Amino acid sequence: TPYAMAGYAFMLASLGEEGQAFRFSQLAIRSQKSRQASPDVNLMIHGFVAHFEQPAIQSLKPCLAGYRAGLESGNMMSGTICLSVYVCVYLFVGLSLTTFATDMHHFSLQLQLCRQEVALAYI
Repeated sequence: TPYAMAGYAFMLASLGEEGQAFRFSQLAIRSQKSRQASPDVNLMIHGFVAHFEQPAIQSLKPCLAGYRAGLESGNMMSGTICLSVYVCVYLFVGLSLTTFATDMHHFSLQLQLCRQEVALAYI
């Protein structure tokens, strides 16, 4: 399953096998049956693996998609942690902060409504 492949990629990355981890993460992405983002898979791949082989900015859209998919599917924990990763990556890559404050305000309100204190603490 994509989840198992993403989990294996995460484990490989934690063991220092970043190249192999990235290959498994790409396999996990390709093997998803639907084109809808899986918050669990996106979290493992774009939170812990993808940055070893591709620019971090390429993780922004998948993290935001994982957040939205988590809201739609009810997987609030993984979805909101995807949002936390999105916020961190956004700051790390040095994008313009013009709209960031407004976006952060909306995101924090959504996290408070969902009672996701862990994700809220990270943003």
